[in-house]
Amino acid sequence: MKTVVVAGGANLDMNGRPFQPLVPKVSNPGCIEAVFGGVARNIACNLARLGLGTHLITAFGGDANAVEMEKSCREAGIRTEASGHFPDSPSPGFLSVENERGEMQVAVADLRLYDRLDAAFFQDRIEVIRQSNALVVDTNLSTQALLYIAHNARVPIFIDPVSAPRSVRAMPILPFLAGIKPNRYEAERITGMSVQTPQQGLAAAQQMVRMGARRVFLTLGDAACF
Repeated sequence: MKTVVVAGGANLDMNGRPFQPLVPKVSNPGCIEAVFGGVARNIACNLARLGLGTHLITAFGGDANAVEMEKSCREAGIRTEASGHFPDSPSPGFLSVENERGEMQVAVADLRLYDRLDAAFFQDRIEVIRQSNALVVDTNLSTQALLYIAHNARVPIFIDPVSAPRSVRAMPILPFLAGIKPNRYEAERITGMSVQTPQQGLAAAQQMVRMGARRVFLTLGDAACF
């Protein structure tokens, strides 16, 4: 069986959506949903559904959310024994508020626990990565950790830049990448180019290839994908 290691974020995602147009500074009647998410965790779930042997390397906190998160991963067929367990820390979390149309208006992300997934952490797990057929990382990992992985993985590396602010962490390792999947905002941050039209999207994708990435999958919402 082909195996893939996925390293990065596994969060508790909480999302609120009002029934009517959002009114600031008051309590808006609406619905609240809490689900297990995180870019790396979601990718790992989909790879497991495709029948691939899947390892998730992430950071689990010391609360009940972490216990249930890890349980849900294992039930999905994802191996988690290479992950870190930090009983002195809460689980990472993402809290968002949308408008009545489902468009995000504001969010707060508590991702501090991922700072503990440093180069030394991955040094202890590098053999798990080397024994796989491919590695997928996200930019919840620090630049230091990504650089260590890039220089030592010895397998094809793919990256999801996660968000515009964190996408710059991918820049130093572009020449090591078999593939990168940014959206328009992440592509703008990585290339310094405006990405408002399909033509500009194609130009930005080509620029990332010139910067070293072997393959670029750039999404422009429902407008295009390169």
